[in-house]
Amino acid sequence: MTSQPASPFDHGRPDPAPVVPAAEPRPLTEARPEILIGAAAAGGFIFAKLLGRVRGR
Repeated sequence: MTSQPASPFDHGRPDPAPVVPAAEPRPLTEARPEILIGAAAAGGFIFAKLLGRVRGR
């Protein structure tokens, strides 16, 4: 038995689902840390190439 009074317009339908607030989106590097690792590796590769050109290799 429910605590709400009976309504002639209520045909046994269940209550609507509660609205759950959406979670805040996480930063991309927190959601996919492999992107940060790949960016660091690419940065190191570019730095090594530039350093090699400066040193004359």
